Amino acid sequence: MKRFFAFLLMMAMLFTACGSQPAEKYPPQKMDFGDGNYSWHYFDDKGQRIKYESYEKDVLTEIHYIEFDEDGNKVKETTTDPDGNELSRTETTWKNGKRSYEVRYKNGLMSMEDLYDENENIYLSKSYDKGVLYSWTESFYDENNSATVSVGYRADGTARWMNEYSEDADGNFVTQTSEFSENEELLKITRRTSTKNGFREEILFEK
Repeated sequence: MKRFFAFLLMMAMLFTACGSQPAEKYPPQKMDFGDGNYSWHYFDDKGQRIKYESYEKDVLTEIHYIEFDEDGNKVKETTTDPDGNELSRTETTWKNGKRSYEVRYKNGLMSMEDLYDENENIYLSKSYDKGVLYSWTESFYDENNSATVSVGYRADGTARWMNEYSEDADGNFVTQTSEFSENEELLKITRRTSTKNGFREEILFEK
């Protein structure tokens, strides 16, 4: 009889060991926004989110896939429709743990390029229309990583506008915008000063 009970106990332990599955370290998580709108998030064994699905009215609308390098930096994010067709893609390059370059695609065509300095400030940004360069912006920063000047260019390299950033005597943020014609002729200068209720605008020059 003792052997019989021992046999039953051994079989029960074996059944339990074979039938149970180890719990996932980072199980999928659902974010519910109500009215059938929610998203499911999936993680790797490091806790990094590698995929999430978006639902509207209980219907899957988009799937996002995320890739990381060995240091845990996000290097690629791809968005597809439920059938797997790519809608958008962002690829990021890192240098010494800091973002140095980022490119975005929409429907397979380049839509934006950003280049970063050693402090991860965007110093050059290019916009594309259906894969063709449309405009670009060059930005400059001070020792505190605050933007001082940004210049917008047309695709042909002619300046379209220039913003100069500063503070007035009262510590209010000031943006002075110069607008240029296709021949880079100065057309207008506008000064905008931040206020508690928005901003105050002055036209300093207009042709």
